[in-house]
Amino acid sequence: SGMSAGEFPQFGADTAIVVFRLSVFVVTTNNGTNFWTITLRDTASTVLATLDTSALAANTWGRLATTTITQPGASNVVLTVRPTATLSPGSLFVVPEILVIP
Repeated sequence: SGMSAGEFPQFGADTAIVVFRLSVFVVTTNNGTNFWTITLRDTASTVLATLDTSALAANTWGRLATTTITQPGASNVVLTVRPTATLSPGSLFVVPEILVIP
């Protein structure tokens, strides 16, 4: 929690992020009170997009997506995915997907 879970190179200054999608699995506990927030950030740690697991059932794979994205600046060369726990959700498995237009 609070650490980068993955890093993706930004493919040039003219790249536009179209959608941020996740496949997630939260073990045991996940609900409106105990959940994970997953943010997409740029090199400067600016939050570009945010998703959370609060509406998903525990112990099953779920899908999340958003097209509400702040575009990274041209000088940001790496995008990171960062999970943060709210209260005490179970362990998180996450498979991120970032759709870009070069």
